[in-house]
Amino acid sequence: MTLAKMFHPDVIVMDKDMPVMNGIEAAREILRLRLSTKILMFSASAEKEPVDRGRSAGVVGWIGKNDAGKLPEAIRCAHAG
Repeated sequence: MTLAKMFHPDVIVMDKDMPVMNGIEAAREILRLRLSTKILMFSASAEKEPVDRGRSAGVVGWIGKNDAGKLPEAIRCAHAG
């Protein structure tokens, strides 16, 4: 969150599973700052429940780690909304 406040990135790519706060909670906190940042989840998991929770938190996209080659295009799509 601190880096998002400092740099106001257009897109943040973050993992759903992180050591201190999970990615969905972090997304919710970042978006609460009212930045125009778009958040893209990058995860090994493609289970429906976390994807739905991510959407409700404001995450604009979800890409699996198996599709890492598609990450540049996913970032462009997230940036476009």
